[in-house]
Amino acid sequence: MTPALYMLDDDNNPVLVDVEGVEGLDKWLAWRIRWARKNGNDGQLHVAYTELPDGVLVSTIFLGINPTPWRSSPPLLWETMVFVNGKPNGKQFRYSSHQLAVEGHDAVVKAVMKGGTDDASAWTC
Repeated sequence: MTPALYMLDDDNNPVLVDVEGVEGLDKWLAWRIRWARKNGNDGQLHVAYTELPDGVLVSTIFLGINPTPWRSSPPLLWETMVFVNGKPNGKQFRYSSHQLAVEGHDAVVKAVMKGGTDDASAWTC
């Protein structure tokens, strides 16, 4: 099964890319490069990036691919992860829209600040 790949339009809405054949994949890869250059980041499609004390980082990105083994509707195309000293802490949150991703990122930052990183299962986001 060919993975479902997405780009963002100017309003941060996902647009499904027809990847049947090399042209579709080339179009998707070119878009990712243009987006990263336009937004001045390292190639990740960051929505939000927050550095906290003690080596904690909360990062939310647009994945561009639906990571679920089933094609959920709507697809979960944004993801927030927490890193401690450069390593993922094992907790991730996925969202179906840019707005939910922004709100989710803020909730994760608040939860980490409130409860630390030791017990991610205790977070309420």
